[in-house]
Amino acid sequence: NPVQATLLIETGAALISGSKDVPALKSGRTVIRTQIIAGETYYWELVAVQDAVSFEHYAAAIPTLFDSTAVCDDYHYFQVAAHTWGGETYSSRPDSGYSVDNLSPGAPMGLAGEQVMNPDGLNITWRPNEDPDLGYYAVFKGTSENFIPGSSNLVASPPDTMYLDGDWRWDHGYFYKVAAVDIHGNLSGFALLRPENITGNNIPRPPIATHLQQNYPNPFNPSTRIGFGVKEPGRIKLQIYDASGRLVRVLVDQERKANTYSEIWDGHDQNGRRVASGVYFYTLSTAGFKQTKKMVLIK
Repeated sequence: NPVQATLLIETGAALISGSKDVPALKSGRTVIRTQIIAGETYYWELVAVQDAVSFEHYAAAIPTLFDSTAVCDDYHYFQVAAHTWGGETYSSRPDSGYSVDNLSPGAPMGLAGEQVMNPDGLNITWRPNEDPDLGYYAVFKGTSENFIPGSSNLVASPPDTMYLDGDWRWDHGYFYKVAAVDIHGNLSGFALLRPENITGNNIPRPPIATHLQQNYPNPFNPSTRIGFGVKEPGRIKLQIYDASGRLVRVLVDQERKANTYSEIWDGHDQNGRRVASGVYFYTLSTAGFKQTKKMVLIK
């Protein structure tokens, strides 16, 4: 029958013999013994004690000193030493492993946007994230609720809980998504700020009639702004055509509320290719309204 014993679980840092760097000592813990195995010195500390009660298997959850990152991917080394009542000791071979943080922080809460003056823009705020390993926040901006956050629409990475967008205007209709990022690069879920949830003292009124403005500048290079107003909420389309009537780019195809808007055309087609110089036409279509205007791209 197995003799009842005490199992001591030890952890340490394996170093080339003669090295002066001893992480176990640097951690502030106590090294209880050293051991040389295959030319490497192990500095062992006691991390847990488990009574032996004749089980076939034992298990213990041992905290690691740090998570593996791109900066430091060192391993942790472990060994189990069985101590009998008779004073004999049996030690396992050292084994190793490391801890990886793959847990995302919580999504920011309380996301809000308010128009501010001096400087002009939109002040976006949210409540502090409670995760202890928070690194920073990521703020993304798009023109629809379903835009996909990425490097192309990342506008800020603030360490605190606010961001001022000086390019914001009421008629732009921007959507914002904010996520928390921890020190290991794990991204949280996204908090969403819609245009209709933005507050301020100078909220524009809907136009009295749907209309399409002349683009500005015109002629243009490399981009131009197209302004329009929608009297009633509904699905709108703003599309670009070349002189032969072929569709070049769809700038807007979505439901929008009654408001004034402006969109930027950067002179690229639907596949992201730069178009040639020449005459182009843009058309605004809504329920009961359709209008087309001409613009000129020069290089």
